[in-house]
Amino acid sequence: MGNSHPTFPAFDNPPVIEKVLGVQFQPIANISYGHYGWFWKTRLDESWIKAQDAPMVVDQFERFGDKLAWGVPEPKISFGAGQDRVMFINGNDDRLIQIQSTRFLYNWKKLKGDHRSFVDIYLQFHKHFLSFTDFL
Repeated sequence: MGNSHPTFPAFDNPPVIEKVLGVQFQPIANISYGHYGWFWKTRLDESWIKAQDAPMVVDQFERFGDKLAWGVPEPKISFGAGQDRVMFINGNDDRLIQIQSTRFLYNWKKLKGDHRSFVDIYLQFHKHFLSFTDFL
């Protein structure tokens, strides 16, 4: 058998400034900022030097049957000191891991003409997501 990986188009200079890969899942019960910090310090290497709190990304749900569309959440405004998502940022400011009780996201940002292929970003996302699920 040949290569089992799909092939993707390759572009020399695509007009892309950021790529995000992520998963949404059932809420993780009793997860706290302490757990996020523990993941950061035990599962991410020393290149991940910054952490930042952020508001939660609202969950989205695909609808089937008569409602074949992505669900549009109702507008939500929250007040208070608590944030629901933590972002870990690498020292080059070109990678971002975002974790909340219902999502895991991996971002790549284009800096100084640097471009990464989908496969490269996917492999990094997969590595970090597996580490997170193992941590849980």
